[in-house]
Amino acid sequence: MNQRVAQRMLQRMEAEVTIANNGAEALERIAETNFDAVLMDCQMPVMDGFTATRRIRESERRANRGHRLPIIALTANVMSVDRENCIAAGMDAHVGKPLEPTQLGACLGRYLTADGAANAVDLDALHELTGGDADFERELVETFVSSGDKCLAEIVAALRINDLETIGKRAHSLKGASANMHAHTLSVAASNLENAARSQSIGEIDALVRLLGERLQAVNAQLAKVS
Repeated sequence: MNQRVAQRMLQRMEAEVTIANNGAEALERIAETNFDAVLMDCQMPVMDGFTATRRIRESERRANRGHRLPIIALTANVMSVDRENCIAAGMDAHVGKPLEPTQLGACLGRYLTADGAANAVDLDALHELTGGDADFERELVETFVSSGDKCLAEIVAALRINDLETIGKRAHSLKGASANMHAHTLSVAASNLENAARSQSIGEIDALVRLLGERLQAVNAQLAKVS
């Protein structure tokens, strides 16, 4: 039932949909075909969505791919801890069931452009912010990239010595900066890391720092094309 409902919603958005009945099948499909995004059910037989997502991220790291496949969790669990578990596993976002078309479409729109390409930065919103001033936009991009790389380096250094206070502070700075640049997925990753550091959720921090680095890399790559 959930598959059929999700499939029909996506088809009405003019998406091409491939169904996998469990996490193991999902890995097979992804190995065979290039997808623009994955809607990952968390609870599945054979292999659950958390395990499948970790396998996908491990494969991306081994292959050193520049493109990160957007993975959106589908789950009836809507508590904050469930969202944190999704992010820690390597998922990019969380959509609750039962699915609602507007919510699903908005979530996909955060990660994909109209042609299906990865959308790390909302460039239309960024252009509106700078009012078409190319020099100002270039200055913002250069400042953001420089400060973002510095924040990440300081977070990685703090992680080595288990300095959670510094991790939280630098993640907070990057959260605000990326929100100003309309890099919303990066801002979410920074917010999740900040919350984990503040609550001393040590078991989640390694994965969240890695995710933050991947999203920052994606943002910088997109900004490099427009600067």
